[in-house]
Amino acid sequence: MVFKEELIEEIKRYCDIYNNDEELLSKLTKIIEESYIDIKKYTGWYKKEEIDFSDKDLFDYKSLLKNLVLYIWNGYTKTEFLHNYKDDISFLKRKNDSDENNATTESI
Repeated sequence: MVFKEELIEEIKRYCDIYNNDEELLSKLTKIIEESYIDIKKYTGWYKKEEIDFSDKDLFDYKSLLKNLVLYIWNGYTKTEFLHNYKDDISFLKRKNDSDENNATTESI
């Protein structure tokens, strides 16, 4: 997954990163990529298309991504993130499960 430069810059600012060191940016990009996969898994994003973080209707996903990256960047664990964001994640998971069930019902 290739992320738009705007999203990377937004996450950099969110994490208070103002250095443009290549090694640092490479590490951050890797954390973003891994966190993106985790957010899809945690929220049950089963759709074929990628999450479009520029879509204002998907703001909750962007917020979770930014916060997970912030947690990892600052040395916290994914378990701590999951504990603190369990309500947000559960809400999106229920929504995605409902969307998936509706799509399956429509195709029958």
